[in-house]
Amino acid sequence: MASGGVWWRGLAPITGALRTRGQALQSAFSTRGYASPSVEESGSTPAPGPSSGRQLSVGNYYPLDMSRLPEAGTSYAGAFLAPRDPGFERRGGCKGLQAELEATAGASVMYRPSMDTLFSAVAARQHPRLLLTGSAGSGKSVALAALVEWARRQGWLAVYIPSCLELVRGGFFRQRDSRGWDTLTSAQQLLKAVVDVHGAALKGLPVIRPSPAATEGTPKAEGEAGVGPGSAAAAAAGAGKGARTLYDVAMRGLQKDDDAQRAVDSALALVRQLGLAAAGGAQGGTAARPRVLFALDDYNYLYGPSKYGMLPPGVEPSKAKRRVLQADELILARGMRLLDSERAGGATVVAATSTSLALPAPKDLGLGPQVAQLDVPPFSEVGAYVSRGGAGMAGGWYRRGALSPLAGGCGSGDRVGDPAAEVQAARASPARAPVLSLNQ
Repeated sequence: MASGGVWWRGLAPITGALRTRGQALQSAFSTRGYASPSVEESGSTPAPGPSSGRQLSVGNYYPLDMSRLPEAGTSYAGAFLAPRDPGFERRGGCKGLQAELEATAGASVMYRPSMDTLFSAVAARQHPRLLLTGSAGSGKSVALAALVEWARRQGWLAVYIPSCLELVRGGFFRQRDSRGWDTLTSAQQLLKAVVDVHGAALKGLPVIRPSPAATEGTPKAEGEAGVGPGSAAAAAAGAGKGARTLYDVAMRGLQKDDDAQRAVDSALALVRQLGLAAAGGAQGGTAARPRVLFALDDYNYLYGPSKYGMLPPGVEPSKAKRRVLQADELILARGMRLLDSERAGGATVVAATSTSLALPAPKDLGLGPQVAQLDVPPFSEVGAYVSRGGAGMAGGWYRRGALSPLAGGCGSGDRVGDPAAEVQAARASPARAPVLSLNQ
């Protein structure tokens, strides 16, 4: 965890108070017949989610391997931006995960019921397009970050964007043509993250190019007739003529710090190439098909106003009114709307929404019926507690986070009206929390 080694420190008074509160909760649970919600007994810590060997029970803490999540750290977001004065540093990365690690004073998170549902859905590959919704603080960001760590542990190639806000703000931007604006900084940030984590894997994946017969007499630029965003022709167009592997594609966008179009084209070409590789190549084969995950947090920032703006030409700056650019005017941000795009190909796409009132609600994103929705119930220390001896009060008195078609609106879970009855049911339940059901 080279860049993330210090990003949860510095809140000793707060974490001390939280630890004291945690000890009080543990004592209260013990008097009611519950065990401590710490990591399971001796031996190596079991892996969360579907995997070989012993699995981690819902409700227990487990350590995240933060070396697999460099993008989640605070310092990572400023890699391509000018440094700020002390006390005014940028705090990027996954703020939800940072808050949880600050509270626990370590790199451990609770394996929540919603995480169990999510990991199972992704492992089964029955829902290749998933949208996480829920109230603020419910744990969507933590679940998504933990999914990325789990996927990378299992050998997946995961492209992780801790907040899509970073795709619509900050750094150099320039108008390309009528198609929109190029954002240099966000494109290079995306490329650097993938190279840092998956550089070796990218070197083993060849660039997929269409056969000459498939391209004869057809245009090669995305958006022209016959060339869709997920086609091999579009994927090859931005890869560069000399690129042989996907590592070359990524490095092409990182080689120059003054060519925004090149960086954006390289980032989108890498996304397309990964989607094609996950689908088995240009011909849909099955040989050497990598498992690819795109994980995007704060997804609805890709549908709202950006933090960029422009002044109308020919008007004095002192008299001009700045026009805010919309996210769909930014070529990279528009291209990363992967839930309903062919660009993602055979990859799995999981996105989480922000609850900001300035952004469109999930139901207003216009997503198709192929997108399944996982509603993450409200999270609380007491409600999410599960004992070693039996499943407890999961998800703030919710029994499960249910997957439902997006067209049906936000799922509500199975809400239990009588907490006392839920406690009795928890004490009578089996020793291990069951895998949560997938309803769709």
